[in-house]
Amino acid sequence: MLRVSKVLNNNVVIASHASGWETVLVGRGIGFGRKVGDPVEESWAEKVFVLKDPKERLRYAKVLAEIDGSFAALVAQGIAIMEDHLGVPLGERIHASLTDHLFFAVKRLREGIAVRNPFAREVAAMYPKEHAASQAMLRWLSEEVHLDMPDDEAAFVALHVHSAMGGEDLGRVAWKNRVISELVAITEESLGFRLDRLSPHYMRFIRHLSFSIDRVEGGIEGDLEGDPISTLEETMKRENPVPYGIALKLCLYMRNALDRPIPPAEVVYLTIHIHRLYNSKQRDK
Repeated sequence: MLRVSKVLNNNVVIASHASGWETVLVGRGIGFGRKVGDPVEESWAEKVFVLKDPKERLRYAKVLAEIDGSFAALVAQGIAIMEDHLGVPLGERIHASLTDHLFFAVKRLREGIAVRNPFAREVAAMYPKEHAASQAMLRWLSEEVHLDMPDDEAAFVALHVHSAMGGEDLGRVAWKNRVISELVAITEESLGFRLDRLSPHYMRFIRHLSFSIDRVEGGIEGDLEGDPISTLEETMKRENPVPYGIALKLCLYMRNALDRPIPPAEVVYLTIHIHRLYNSKQRDK
């Protein structure tokens, strides 16, 4: 049996377990008429979030102490919506970080301050499922707070969701997106035109950059090894000099940003992607 430790609204309560765990219970009417210390069963809730990590419990408690409990309840309901959309549970770290982020995002919007996300397109391309779930939740939240949440906000939320899904630190996720954004800027400057953010070639390019950073940091060399790489690279250099030169620039930037050697195969993969981007632009002319 759990005991209510805080009622956030009629649909969300925080309950404590004898073991010290805290549980966020989401369900229609679950908080109606309840008081601190009242018993509550997990089975009464539609969604249950367990906070086992002492650090996450402390972080969440600090956030709750600084914001309105009814808004924290909305975020908990929003997290439940995203879990249902994705079909997977989200890690407990999302409760403190997303509640804090959305509270101040809404506060800024009500003050007439809109914060743009310079990586919005890249985030949508890299994390399409997380982005779609974030959009669904923000549509719901917009109605609840009577405020139109901008499209850029979905990208911010998607980063929180991606971090919660993979256990990846939010700071690293943001850092990787900055690196990818800079790689895109180098590509555009070298090609002399802006890439179409909605094209499938662009989305494949963005996903490849994301996977490349993960591979390099993980010490994975890639699928191609040995002489075929040298032969293929020479062919790329001869037949596609512009994309090949840009690919070399990107590899140099990644080597400096990641402080790790870049596998020889990477310049070949990037040349192929950049060649497709270059050709698609030529066909559009």
